[in-house]
Amino acid sequence: MSSRASDGSRLHIVLVPGFGGFDALGRLHYYAGVTPVFRSWQAEEPDDPRRARAVLHYFDNLPTAAVSTRAERLRRYLARRVVRNEIQRGDTVALVGHSTGGLDIRWMLWTLLADPDAVKWLDGNNENAVPVRNDDVRGRVKRVVFLSVPQRGTNIADWLSAYEMPRRFLAEALSDAVHDSGRRRDRTLGEWLTRSLAEWVDADLFRAAQDVLIETDAARFAPDSMDAVEAREAYMRLWLWSSGIAADFNALSDLMCARPSGDLRSPVHLSDEQRRWERSVWKERGIATRSYATVSRCPFERRVLDERQPWVWWDLRTFPEVGLVPDAREWSDVFYRFCYRACLSGPFMLADGPGVATMFGTGEKRRVDVWENDGIVNTASMLSPGEDDTLLVECDHGDIIGHYKLARMPPDDQHRAGAAAKPHCGRRYHTYDLLRSGSTFGDEEFRKVWRDIFDFCVSDSGTSA
Repeated sequence: MSSRASDGSRLHIVLVPGFGGFDALGRLHYYAGVTPVFRSWQAEEPDDPRRARAVLHYFDNLPTAAVSTRAERLRRYLARRVVRNEIQRGDTVALVGHSTGGLDIRWMLWTLLADPDAVKWLDGNNENAVPVRNDDVRGRVKRVVFLSVPQRGTNIADWLSAYEMPRRFLAEALSDAVHDSGRRRDRTLGEWLTRSLAEWVDADLFRAAQDVLIETDAARFAPDSMDAVEAREAYMRLWLWSSGIAADFNALSDLMCARPSGDLRSPVHLSDEQRRWERSVWKERGIATRSYATVSRCPFERRVLDERQPWVWWDLRTFPEVGLVPDAREWSDVFYRFCYRACLSGPFMLADGPGVATMFGTGEKRRVDVWENDGIVNTASMLSPGEDDTLLVECDHGDIIGHYKLARMPPDDQHRAGAAAKPHCGRRYHTYDLLRSGSTFGDEEFRKVWRDIFDFCVSDSGTSA
């Protein structure tokens, strides 16, 4: 890759969000704090052409659509940049997918490899659209990074699928609430409700929701001010995001460990033979991968892990607040405990016994049990298919994308003397500890992981899929 970089070619690193994901809702970013790490990583070796010519992209996907839909959206995103010469001849692409985003990448490559000569027409009508071959896109992808990806599904998806009516009701209620929040009265009510929930359960998830609502209140500013424009834009992005959740929640079945009936449409449900074909073709085409699995602290006693009874709403013996270790309520929040319990039991199994991963930073091998998870995904499901070289990071599902601490927003105009302490947007925080898991993951660990990711993206060799 160094020779390609020396003659002017670039590496495009594309960050793909996971389930419920987005690029940004106002100033709430899915991948938080990655750009500063990227800039400092480039500055460490300014004369290295591989680093100097690396470009970072944030892809904005549909939040809960089917994996096949999300994968097609990613294909079109890349194809348009090829057509418009943003990704030029000789340039290469590294795709970094968190959670469901990793499945989107796999499914996109699966469809591109299945029909490499198929042509799509973009940026025009029937008379002047520009053609792009599947292989024109696939041929530029040389690196794939998986972050906390449920390669074989996750129990929490199977658990949620059992409660379809409540889930649909909540998704539609969310969309209606966001639509109604266009009126200041309803937005104020929503702010009060989310603030009350945050104080009651002490969960940063609700603090994030409150901040998003505050940021969308354009009535706080002069109608023609830039602040009002940005508030209206934040509201429209929130409205589109919530509408997408209400309209298409099909990703859930694509994440289930138990394969739903119907046609294959998710890498989770590939057969062992299909997985072997996928790995062999990636190797033949020069696509190298690296997997990072995440594992977080278990709040439950050993007997709960041994029994692994499914969580049933009406069975108090399986309730997430039953069977906790003595200090669990001190270092975790109720949202994390509920999610961990839903992930703890279900159809996910390990066919060949406990998995094995390599501890990030130490190189030590570690056993991964079937019940272990990061609050959202079963850790053993994140292991590289058929390999034992996955890097294991001790953090939860949100930590690895930058949401590992509650950090206040700096004032927008703090660089000016005498600036007001309150930021214009009204948002109080820019990152959140979305899953309070008792993790010790912090700034140093975050920087090390992401520098390792960038190093792999520019490397000349890597682990084959």
